[in-house]
Amino acid sequence: MAKPSKPSTRPLCVHCGNKYGSRKTTDERIEWDEGTQPPRYTGNLLHLRDRWPHSIVVKDPGPRDGVATRKMTATRELWDGISYYVPYYPFCTLRCALGYARKAYQKEYEHVAPKHKAPNHS
Repeated sequence: MAKPSKPSTRPLCVHCGNKYGSRKTTDERIEWDEGTQPPRYTGNLLHLRDRWPHSIVVKDPGPRDGVATRKMTATRELWDGISYYVPYYPFCTLRCALGYARKAYQKEYEHVAPKHKAPNHS
């Protein structure tokens, strides 16, 4: 038995019908002590991945000023599961937008005969 298809939330191009857009994500910077596990994400967004875990040196601002400790830091990529970055909405590319405009123009003016024909320079 086939699985029911999941409805897509990605937009469809009105010209070619392809799905388009990239996820609109949010980056969150996290820090934790070196030698321990990174903190778990407990929010409502989808946790896609952690990027660039690396070690940094942090100076303690307390009474023992100047004592350096090592911490790990990374960037956590989060997505709400709905939002997409679509720069040419409702088209996937500028090429599709231009093709759509040309077809619309051609359909609108196909019944109108040109007033002057260009001279043939053969």
